[in-house]
Amino acid sequence: RRVFADFMNDISGPVTTKGSIILDRMPPQTPFVERVGAYYTVDQTPEFRWQPQGEGNGQFRWKVDSLDFSFDVQNTTMRFAKTNTLPEGYHVFYVQERDEAGNWSSAGSADVHIDRSGPNIQVFNFSQYINGSACVYTSANWVYLNIAADDGDGSGVKELHLRNAVSDWSSWVPFATPMSWTLPPMYGKISVLLEVRDELENTSASSLNVIRDDPFEGCNGNDSLDTAYVTGLELADFVGSILPGVAISGDGDDFYQVSLMEGAGGFVRVNRPAGYDAEIGLSIWDDRGDLRTTGTGTGSFREVYLGKGLGQWDFCDDGIDIYYIQVFSVDSAGDYQPYSLSFETADACPHP
Repeated sequence: RRVFADFMNDISGPVTTKGSIILDRMPPQTPFVERVGAYYTVDQTPEFRWQPQGEGNGQFRWKVDSLDFSFDVQNTTMRFAKTNTLPEGYHVFYVQERDEAGNWSSAGSADVHIDRSGPNIQVFNFSQYINGSACVYTSANWVYLNIAADDGDGSGVKELHLRNAVSDWSSWVPFATPMSWTLPPMYGKISVLLEVRDELENTSASSLNVIRDDPFEGCNGNDSLDTAYVTGLELADFVGSILPGVAISGDGDDFYQVSLMEGAGGFVRVNRPAGYDAEIGLSIWDDRGDLRTTGTGTGSFREVYLGKGLGQWDFCDDGIDIYYIQVFSVDSAGDYQPYSLSFETADACPHP
């Protein structure tokens, strides 16, 4: 558009001349914007780059998640930028270019999804059916595990792995359900642990208690197993498994279990560290519900020989598969005090 104007100079009297001014109200072309890297990422400061498409002067401004460029805008002459730390979720990166007349282009954009959360484990249980009925307990050394998980609007569920509480993790395998899982050679409560991860290796965990009963007398267990918990303790209380030669440290009121293979035996040892004065209570039940020992001690002491199938005396050779142990370490003020607990193997059962 051409504009005519009158000009004044220092010559007396008005002088009229013609000139022109070009009014530029056309914005530059929209920049082409792209993210650096994959759409799904764990990086909370993602990087973007862009290319001008013409008619601009190389001055840019960018913003995240808003087209309102009246505030909180980053100005730059660079053609790339790394954002400030962003929260998890979906984000859009916008860029505009300016021309010499001060016009800003429309915003070019690219998006990214920050995913730092593991999948949501919705179902983790086991199936065992006898004559068409679902069972609470199992007598088999394997179960079918039912697993359901989703990753919301994240990168997607990819893999899982499992382990029994007394063994190492299995290899990661593609997510599938149901799946067969082998239990360890023991009876009573068996903890099965699960981890599920997504495409970005964000991981979630869960656990499941499987009750293996022998001898098996039906889907709801039998008196032998049920009476193991007549002490009023819940199944979930027995959270740790004691392995031979490995000391467990704790404090307070804790519960453990010892599983014995055929021909194995040994003593339970409790130790109170120096500098603490609490008496330590120790109680042990077998898987028949019988209380094998209970009492208190100080310092370091060992209680009751536990054995299975040693073929010597009735005191040891009673076919017990699993023992349940409670340790109670509290001082006179009611404060928990530390202890260590271990199972020491022994080759032969002592004569009672």
